[in-house]
Amino acid sequence: MKLNTDAETMMSDNTSAGAAPWTNGIARWSWWISLILILSGFALSVVAGSLRPDDAFALLYVAIGALGMTIVFRVPDNPVGWLLLGSGVLAAIQTLATGTADVLLTARADDPILGFGAALFSVAAWPVITFLPLIPVLLVFPDGALLSPRWRVVMGLASFGIAGTAVGLFVHDDPDGDGSRWGVRNPLANDFSETWLAVTFSLVLI
Repeated sequence: MKLNTDAETMMSDNTSAGAAPWTNGIARWSWWISLILILSGFALSVVAGSLRPDDAFALLYVAIGALGMTIVFRVPDNPVGWLLLGSGVLAAIQTLATGTADVLLTARADDPILGFGAALFSVAAWPVITFLPLIPVLLVFPDGALLSPRWRVVMGLASFGIAGTAVGLFVHDDPDGDGSRWGVRNPLANDFSETWLAVTFSLVLI
């Protein structure tokens, strides 16, 4: 009886230390789906004749997502793994949106509303994709907890800055930067967006 009890205790400890099967499944499928979405986005850009060398930057997030998946497998309660995995998934959606915009605005130009929506999401998502694996992850690295409660203010300001920059790009007059990729202007543009972006992006950099 005692041997059985000890064995059950050891199994319980091992189960609690690792990820549950459903957690492993979510992490694994999230990574595979992100890989498929990125390759699909590349394929659409190739069809549209708009694939650029810098688009390959999305492949970095395949590796970041794989790192996040590995952390989730080992320490499912650590938010670092989920943040890295989430950034990979978001980068994959952004890559697919870029390819969709390439097809609809460059190659076919027969659905400007859907195409512009995809283009706008592609541009507005980059602050989250770029800074999510950096600032929030670094603040809670490696055990998933902030150094002290005082760092909550830093995390809050950084998160607000990242989200605010995305919103600012969403209503910017030229969300594509120089308009060179799609040559479209934002009908949702607001004159206040320049000031808003200056404030929110400063929070991210600080």
